[in-house]
Amino acid sequence: MDASVVVKLLGGIGLFLLGIHHLTEGLKGLSGDSLRRTLQRFVSGRFSAVASGAVLTLATQSSTATILTIIGFVGAGLVTLPQAIAVNMGATLGTTSTPWMVAILGLRLRIATAALPILGIGAFLWLVARGKTRSLGAVLAGFGLIFTGIDYLQIGMAGINWNLEAWAGTGFGSMWILAGIGIIMTVVMQSSSAAAATTLVALDAGSLTFAQGCAMIVGQSIGTAATTGLAVIGGGIEVRRAALAHIVYSLIAGVLGMLFLRPLTGAAEWVGSRLDDPQGVLALAAFSTIFKLAGIVVFYPWLDPFARFIVRMSGKGSASAVSSRSLPRQEGLSRLRPLGERSWKSLMALSMPVAAGSPANSSNTSRPVKRSSISSTSSIRCPWKRLI
Repeated sequence: MDASVVVKLLGGIGLFLLGIHHLTEGLKGLSGDSLRRTLQRFVSGRFSAVASGAVLTLATQSSTATILTIIGFVGAGLVTLPQAIAVNMGATLGTTSTPWMVAILGLRLRIATAALPILGIGAFLWLVARGKTRSLGAVLAGFGLIFTGIDYLQIGMAGINWNLEAWAGTGFGSMWILAGIGIIMTVVMQSSSAAAATTLVALDAGSLTFAQGCAMIVGQSIGTAATTGLAVIGGGIEVRRAALAHIVYSLIAGVLGMLFLRPLTGAAEWVGSRLDDPQGVLALAAFSTIFKLAGIVVFYPWLDPFARFIVRMSGKGSASAVSSRSLPRQEGLSRLRPLGERSWKSLMALSMPVAAGSPANSSNTSRPVKRSSISSTSSIRCPWKRLI
């Protein structure tokens, strides 16, 4: 491997990461607060919570943004722990949209030639426009950067023969080593999407076998837990519980994925054969979806017991306004109902600091304290505003 290959690989990964960043920021700018309001509205049921997590991740192209947003909601007392777990499960499924986008547009249709004009238009709009038009420019620029980065990755991967079997072996134990490599890739890149894109390009270039790529995809999914753990250091007990739930879920789902790697890869190969996929890139994208969907199916019936297990693991601490510990054991997520308008106003008002000399601090307790309406959330110091 010469220096030019290393430069192309590092440059391709950097362009991809920068593209994901601009795409995510642009999509969040276009959607405004509507995605957060939608998430608050549709987390009352199991299925709707999972679907909301997947849709929000698909819309922002960032599972980290979804996970940290819902963790902020838990810390503010706006959602329960079982609801947060369901949303985070959906967020892991939503990340599979990036491998499909890379496999179809980048490796099958190979639109890198059109990526540069899109990048130029997007950069121009981002520099000169304002408001939604500027966000649209960020989306276009991010889109162009992603596929320009994939083009450089393809050029770099063409000159590499990794020969992983020479040192990792060919047995089942080698798959665990490759999963560990996938974990490291996600931790170093701080993006499971970038790690998955690199794996797809390596498979397309013949540097990996399909089974090796699947093992690395499982490891990359586990690696997302590291980002969550680092982001909530110093948070309250409810925030730590939500983060711990995501970490434990990722670990258990990853271990199960490795134990059942052969049937999962068989199902993905069957999907790839129906899509006329000789390189296996579509099959690898299908594996990512099947693996994460299987994890949701396994955990879905056990959301409430799993939440109680996380509470016991995390110990005691100050609970939020709607902590899952306050729910009776026989009442689970399925019995929760959306909060009414007055309840939302009360919960949002709890986040607003009371100024000195206000009626709440005066001796005249008969005067009512004026609360901000739910529509004027700009004056409320909500935890999730610094997470997004």
